[in-house]
Amino acid sequence: MYNENNTLIDHIDYMEEIISTDPDIRLLHNFLQEGEAEHFINNFKDKLAVSGGVADEGKRTYGDFRTSTSAFLTRSPDSVIKKVEERIAKFTNSTIKMMEPLQLLNYKKGQEFKYHYDWFTEAHVVSERGQR
Repeated sequence: MYNENNTLIDHIDYMEEIISTDPDIRLLHNFLQEGEAEHFINNFKDKLAVSGGVADEGKRTYGDFRTSTSAFLTRSPDSVIKKVEERIAKFTNSTIKMMEPLQLLNYKKGQEFKYHYDWFTEAHVVSERGQR
């Protein structure tokens, strides 16, 4: 829970549910705390645009593999983004620097996310963004 200054004042533990061990799939109940999803929607819904992907050399690509709209939640002084990124880093035993920016996704009835592969072959892109 956050106060009016977006300062964390109460931590509610999330629950991890293992869906599968091969492949490793986990569902994190209550990972987003009260008010966080609403904060993302209210502050970033105006930035939603047609979803795409990344091709070789880091260029954006669009196709029928993603029919949603999305917005990157850019790293900024936004304390809610920072708290969620810190929680993800702790859960994954990683660092925020190794993460892609968070995304807000919006799917309307009939839209879908089709299975596809993301990877980079260009060494400079991998060194800047990391491999998928």
